[in-house]
Amino acid sequence: MKVNDLVPVGHYRYYVNTTNSNHKYRVFENLLERNFVADKPNQAWVGDITYIPTAEGWLYLATVIDIFSRRVIAQSDWL
Repeated sequence: MKVNDLVPVGHYRYYVNTTNSNHKYRVFENLLERNFVADKPNQAWVGDITYIPTAEGWLYLATVIDIFSRRVIAQSDWL
């Protein structure tokens, strides 16, 4: 790196607090109670949303997973 006059660039972690608990929307019951075991397919699905920084902007990724098979059964991404 010295030979080519390359300088490392520090990476900082960008943090966004996305939780807003002060709302009037309906809150659903926790039906699983952290019991992530299923005896057969399609008894329970879990999902999550995350975001990935790209050169074109933020890429949002949503997935749905069947607890029995632990496989992704649906996913969607959008910019």
